Amino acid sequence: MIFACEGPQGPQGPAGPQGPEGDQGPKGEEGNANVTSDSVTVTDSDWQRGWFDYQTGNSQVSRPALVDTIEVSALTESIYKSGMVIVYFKNVDSDFGVSKEWIELPFEFLSFNNEFYYNMRYTYQEGQIELFYFFTQNSANSSTPDLSNFTVPDYRFKWVVASSDAASKMKKDDVKISNHNEVMNYLEREFNKGSDYKIRRN
Repeated sequence: MIFACEGPQGPQGPAGPQGPEGDQGPKGEEGNANVTSDSVTVTDSDWQRGWFDYQTGNSQVSRPALVDTIEVSALTESIYKSGMVIVYFKNVDSDFGVSKEWIELPFEFLSFNNEFYYNMRYTYQEGQIELFYFFTQNSANSSTPDLSNFTVPDYRFKWVVASSDAASKMKKDDVKISNHNEVMNYLEREFNKGSDYKIRRN
């Protein structure tokens, strides 16, 4: 008769050579960092004297303006180069009438005396948005307020920054970016996917 016996386990052998690298997996789902929204209240003391530069025809024009710079870390280099930035505002100063609706920039509105226009514009670059507040004449003979002693009412400004992929999706779905509520509803529906989601309505 033959009996099979199992002996004690021997010592572990040396590790074998590293195997070849496997194929790259599929691209993961786009994260929430690709769409971010936030807001800030800007008061009269936040504005600084400066200039608003713009192109008209073949000429470069510089106009005296009040300027405020907002640091926006979500505005990355890739978003600056190929993404989308939307800025809205609303009046939150009770002395000038509080607005419940967000309005897209750029924006201008006529003064009560029809002498001049209030203008609000913005530009942006990586890491920041610059806001501009200035006046333009309604006619050649009209006058505008002096920026050095003009009190700017309190405004709340909101920005939405989106990657090129997210911006393309919004364009494809025909989202009207001038309509704040439509944009917010769309972002909450399409990009609300985790605890890092950051979309501010107010």
